Amino acid sequence: MSSAAPPCQSRCVAYNASLKHLAVAGNTGIVTIRTIDFAKVDAREAGSLDVIHKKDLFKAVKKAEWIEAMVYSPCNKYLAVGSHDNTIYLLDTKTYSDKKMTKLTGHSSFITSIDWALDSSYIRTNCGAYELLFFNIGSKKRDPKGASLTMGTDWSDQTCKLGWNV
Repeated sequence: MSSAAPPCQSRCVAYNASLKHLAVAGNTGIVTIRTIDFAKVDAREAGSLDVIHKKDLFKAVKKAEWIEAMVYSPCNKYLAVGSHDNTIYLLDTKTYSDKKMTKLTGHSSFITSIDWALDSSYIRTNCGAYELLFFNIGSKKRDPKGASLTMGTDWSDQTCKLGWNV
C-alpha cells in the first residue's frame, strides 16, 4: 500500500532489547541491523539508527525473496529470518556473516511465522501451505518428531497461527 519503491519498503522488523539491535527487512531480501535503545525516552539519546550490519540474502543464496518473519532467539545468539523462498535463515548475532549463516529447509511454501522455544533449543514455523514444522537448533536440522518432542516446551512467543495449542 506504500507509494515508495519496493526496495524502500519494509516488510518486518525485530528488536532485541539486550543487544539493542533493530533488524529491518524488506522486499529485496536485504536485512539491515541498526543500533537503538528504545528504553531511552529522549530520541536524541536512543541511538543513531545507523546501519551496523547489512545482510543481502540475494547475494548469499542467489534466490532469496522478500522476508515476512524475523525473530531474535531468547538466548540472543540468533536472528531467525523467514523468507518467501521457503527457507529460514539463522544468522549469528555476533557477526551476521555468511560464514555463520544456517539455512533451515523443509517448507513447501513461504514462511509466515516463527516461534522460539524459551530455552532457544527449537523453533516452530508456519508457511503459506499451512505446514507446522519444527527445527532443532542444536543439530540445525528439521526435526520430524518435533511436535511430540516439544509437547512440554515453553515458547517465548506465539505467532504461529497453526499448531496443537491453537
